[in-house]
Amino acid sequence: MIFISLFGCKKDENRNPELDKLPPPTQNGANTCGCLLNDKAWIANVPDTVANVYTIGDKIFMNLYSSDTITILSLVLRGYKPVINESYKINNGLGWAFFQNDTCNYNSNSDLKNLSTITFSKLDTVNKIMSGSFSHTFKSPAASPGCKEIALTDCRFDFKYF
Repeated sequence: MIFISLFGCKKDENRNPELDKLPPPTQNGANTCGCLLNDKAWIANVPDTVANVYTIGDKIFMNLYSSDTITILSLVLRGYKPVINESYKINNGLGWAFFQNDTCNYNSNSDLKNLSTITFSKLDTVNKIMSGSFSHTFKSPAASPGCKEIALTDCRFDFKYF
């Protein structure tokens, strides 16, 4: 029994400690969003307005801001009737993504091979709550020398939308 307690639990040495800086995954309309941006925590955190999330017709718009790094992340999805816990690709046919920091602008429309998925864990149309996760890789924009590929991973969001 002592052997099991000494060796039964093992700390995950490969776990990125930056994950602990992200907001917890919730599904109650907490208006939070966070990602790993090239393995560093990125949190949408503009005072009073973390995000501007809304729907128009069959489109879902997510505009996320971070004042710490002066960045904007926008996702636009169209033609989605999301099934909970189903993963969807964000591509030129069904949406696009945009990322801007103080030196570079990235747009998935200019990259037909972008690697991107979104999964909705909650979509409550009565209380207008949208929660889930996504990932996106922005390739280096050809028009912006010096801008490197950006990988957004482990992204989680929980919003009230209008």
